[in-house]
Amino acid sequence: MLSPGSARCQAGLGVRLLRGRNSPGNTDDLLARVALAVVAISPDDPQGKRRAFRVYLGSVLAREFGVHLINDPGFDELVGRVQDSMEVNPELRAAMDRAGDLLLQAASSSVSRPSR
Repeated sequence: MLSPGSARCQAGLGVRLLRGRNSPGNTDDLLARVALAVVAISPDDPQGKRRAFRVYLGSVLAREFGVHLINDPGFDELVGRVQDSMEVNPELRAAMDRAGDLLLQAASSSVSRPSR
């Protein structure tokens, strides 16, 4: 059982945000939910890059195998296993970190900041 503070539980947040109230019906809906999920990641989160990449990876797997899979109870575990296996390769892990950083940068620049 996952405790609310566990890394696996927190890492699944992005996949749960992808699900929303209703599963996305098409790729545009899915991309919009990816953007929302990445924006929801705290800038102070030490695992932010990893979480952002996980959201992206989940969207790629959903687009490849069918968006309906987002609602499958095992989908979050599948995304985690794929990410874990990718991270074993140091070069791939570095590329994943860069991708996560780019996702977070794009998200932070898209969030409107209040004027001072």
